Amino acid sequence: MPEYTEISARMARKIVKSACPAIADEIDFERDEYMNEDETIVVRHYQGDTHFNQDFAIEADTVLVSGDLIVQGLLSDCNIAEHTLLVVCGNLKATNLHARGEVIVGGNLDIGELAYLSSSNDYMLHVGGNLFAQAFIEEGTYCVIQGNIEATKILSLQNEIVQGSARQPVVERRASCASDILQPQLLEDAYPDRHAVLAAQRNKAALLPA
Repeated sequence: MPEYTEISARMARKIVKSACPAIADEIDFERDEYMNEDETIVVRHYQGDTHFNQDFAIEADTVLVSGDLIVQGLLSDCNIAEHTLLVVCGNLKATNLHARGEVIVGGNLDIGELAYLSSSNDYMLHVGGNLFAQAFIEEGTYCVIQGNIEATKILSLQNEIVQGSARQPVVERRASCASDILQPQLLEDAYPDRHAVLAAQRNKAALLPA
């Protein structure tokens, strides 16, 4: 497993401003939700390019990768921490993504299969580069994509997916149906069943219609 060091929120800000200043203003490392019981904030810092050859679940409240992040499997933040922040200064590539917290990417976001974002309208996804995915579902996460979007299927259910510096909407909310994107067993009353989607991603089960 890649090694990390624990740093302060102040040090994390300095690293981001140096490695990827374009996203520095999008990040708040000191939100109350990220505090530990002793009212301190600890950031797990993976220095430089970081590669997981398996699933990677964020267990700390805040994770900073100062280079590229590659996950050969599922990248998720649904294990232990209730409120999470993932900051990747470079490109982020994973087979699947399941995010409940905030995700900030300085470069491109490349998801081989399904990117599913559901934060109960509390957090955002910010991508400084391009987005690549087979399927992209927003169910309660404000999504900002600065570059181009190459996704076979896109669905917005609760919040917005916007593009470019002008933050123009990419698709209308509920312009298509979840049944057009996900397998029937992953739906509940025509909406994604979050727990079923996560289980399928973890078990490498079929997610998208053939």
